[in-house]
Amino acid sequence: MRSAPLETPDILDFRATIVVFVSSFILSVLSFQGRDLDALMLASEAWPQEPWRLLTSCLLHVGWLHMVFNLYWLFKFGSVVEPTFGLPKTILIYVLVAALSSGGQWAVSGGGIGLSGINYGLFALLWVLHRYQPGYRAVMPERLTTFFVAWFFICIAVTELDIMQVANVAHGVGALTGLLIGLALVQTKLGLWKARSLLVTLSLLIALGSTLGRPYINFSDSRIYELNSEALDALVANDEQRAIVLLKQVLAIDEENAVAWHNLGVALVRLGDPEQASSALMRAQQLEAAAQKAQQTDSNSLRSPFGF
Repeated sequence: MRSAPLETPDILDFRATIVVFVSSFILSVLSFQGRDLDALMLASEAWPQEPWRLLTSCLLHVGWLHMVFNLYWLFKFGSVVEPTFGLPKTILIYVLVAALSSGGQWAVSGGGIGLSGINYGLFALLWVLHRYQPGYRAVMPERLTTFFVAWFFICIAVTELDIMQVANVAHGVGALTGLLIGLALVQTKLGLWKARSLLVTLSLLIALGSTLGRPYINFSDSRIYELNSEALDALVANDEQRAIVLLKQVLAIDEENAVAWHNLGVALVRLGDPEQASSALMRAQQLEAAAQKAQQTDSNSLRSPFGF
């Protein structure tokens, strides 16, 4: 590692950053134009058989503002990180941060898209350099640190308020990964081997949580949707036993899921268990009726008392 950022870096000093930048721009624009790029996104039917989706999903964005914001910070941070660490280490940094941030998000929720997990990783890595390498003090001014920390909590707030869904776990895991990478490359009181051990431990936990452990830690709406979809596919394939297993997983997360109760009833009818099937179908009808009543109540409460 160089002791200070290059004053006048050549464009060849950040080739990896340019490749990621251009790839993300092209793929995001294609998705904005309606191209089907689902093969690049994380999905239950393709995970973990296609682990590269952890990386490719980071290249996509939900809109122009999202893309421009992320590409700006990617180039701003990447054009410092890459000349500092060189091409091979930078590629490893990008791959590791992308894989762990995407994997962390997938473990507890659905798949996310965008470069923000990588950007938080680069931010945290540069923060370590700023903290322990005097030559990098100008790279990470206090106001920039304040902005990224504040933005992290703003994103959590807008998600909790249901204003906009943000991959906050990817932000957090990306930042933690970048922090540990920085500590693993820069001599600090923690020690290089301790930092590297923590980075390996985090990687193993993410790998376990996003694969074998996911059914036990993921209770999100995304997981419910996945399980219901897989159960429906099983019913179409006349695999009632598998459908029942999947639907019971849904109901263990959300016992008031009317779709799961209905499909469970269908599966039980096919298996010749009319008593339990009737009970499941009746439960589905009750939940649907309650949902319709609640929707009607909400609609009436929005009406003007003057009849407008």
